[in-house]
Amino acid sequence: YGLLFNGIDYVVDDPEIKALLEVQKSKNPYEVPTVTVKRGSKGNIARWLQWELVEAGYDQPFTYNYKTYSGVKIDGNIGPISEAALLSFQQSCKIEADGKCGKITKQELLKNKGE
Repeated sequence: YGLLFNGIDYVVDDPEIKALLEVQKSKNPYEVPTVTVKRGSKGNIARWLQWELVEAGYDQPFTYNYKTYSGVKIDGNIGPISEAALLSFQQSCKIEADGKCGKITKQELLKNKGE
């Protein structure tokens, strides 16, 4: 899903894949929320989570639990698409997939950015 981790050397020969790996994540313009973000959350706390999910590759169509979703949009409203992306992300990190972005999920989202 587009996750890149610091401290890992990604060695590839394919120039297209190499170019993708060289893309660095942008700095999230929204402040890290101090509260748990979940379905129904609105405003900048929702935008922060959506930004991180987009940076993790969930802006493209993805499948979670046998259903395909169109991709996360940064609209400040955690609805079914953002929630499914969050659940998929949590599952991919092997953390509790509860659809709530609390301390552990925030740490996982920030981990590959060195923040």
